[in-house]
Amino acid sequence: MGDLVKTVAQTNSKEKSCVDVHCHCNGMWSIVQQFSTIRLCEMLGRGKGKILQAYSTRAKRIAATYARFYLETEDGGDSDLKGRHYWMALGAFPRKNGRLLLGHAAC
Repeated sequence: MGDLVKTVAQTNSKEKSCVDVHCHCNGMWSIVQQFSTIRLCEMLGRGKGKILQAYSTRAKRIAATYARFYLETEDGGDSDLKGRHYWMALGAFPRKNGRLLLGHAAC
């Protein structure tokens, strides 16, 4: 795994201010791919890791991530908007069931 994506942003000292940001698809895809890879890795140092070998462990982490998005406990979440990502909760249930089945298999 390579170094983390570095982003440079302009900031100011005005509290609760906003600026328009224009993100392109390639940059957003890279950030999401990096986020996903980190979740499914055992970190071995700064910017280094290896994908978890146990399918059941990976399935558990994916289900937990789905649940955190739904419950708005993920970074950037807003507890006042809990449930807005209801489709993530729908994904957590089959993922959890898959994890349970994999837990009984010889993986």
